[in-house]
Amino acid sequence: ALVRWQHPLRGMISPDTFIPIAEKTGQMNALTQWVMREAISQYHSWQAQGIELNIAINISAENLKDEFFCQWVLDIIADQNMPIEAITLEITEDAVVANPTTAIRQLSVLRQYGLKLSIDDYGTGYSSLGQLKQLPVDELKIDRSFVQQLMISGDDRIIVNSTLQLAHSLGLSVVAEGVEDQATLGWLRDRGCEMAQGFYLSRPIEASALTEWLTQYKA
Repeated sequence: ALVRWQHPLRGMISPDTFIPIAEKTGQMNALTQWVMREAISQYHSWQAQGIELNIAINISAENLKDEFFCQWVLDIIADQNMPIEAITLEITEDAVVANPTTAIRQLSVLRQYGLKLSIDDYGTGYSSLGQLKQLPVDELKIDRSFVQQLMISGDDRIIVNSTLQLAHSLGLSVVAEGVEDQATLGWLRDRGCEMAQGFYLSRPIEASALTEWLTQYKA
């Protein structure tokens, strides 16, 4: 679930522009809560149409600093009758590094209740292997910067291959970001990468367009 701001005068405003402002002005919890409510509403809408989709939602370092955040997440899931296994929360490495003790404690509570957790943009942050081992996560997402040039960069192939082996040895599934051609998708599949996202599969689209895309894909 990717948040986008369609401004009536300025057009599409990138999250890279407004997310840092939301973090600096103390609006990150409100924004994350809005996104989660919208995602849950969309889940139920798809369910009514016979579409079974899990939804991944990004959370920030600011969310994890709030000691009441994980309880709010559990409450909204229960109040909205959302199957907890249908949600994945994605956390960047830096969100954990910023305050590892608090982050690990909060994430451990969420994981205890059955929420799926994922490390987003892996490889761009500063987490150590020791921290990765401590994190109660199920999934690791390899950052697009290592995937987009996979077919022409031997170094990137070594990094991605070793990351796949490391993640699998720790019992984590892997998502490759930034897949933009069939060759890259095939290379990843051959090495046991479980999931992929990127422009080759689809650009980010609105929920109504995704519903149509899924119908065409099934056909």
